[in-house]
Amino acid sequence: MATYNPLFNNEDGSITEYSFRCGYVQNKELDGLKTELYHEGCVYHVRQFKDNVRILWETFEDDELDKARTLYSQLGQNHE
Repeated sequence: MATYNPLFNNEDGSITEYSFRCGYVQNKELDGLKTELYHEGCVYHVRQFKDNVRILWETFEDDELDKARTLYSQLGQNHE
């Protein structure tokens, strides 16, 4: 069982803003699509890959983590 640390993880298991700023990446893979959310500089990135080819790359300003999380969640849903 994973240990919950409020500094690095939210109660829902997502990564905290602090974790992103420390270089952590949130990612998941479903139906051959890999989706990742990370922070670099003053920008959040949401990228998606299929067969190791990037098919989507959206960026969000430093104060738009909620928008980035929303897109990440939508892309992580079942794609049937």
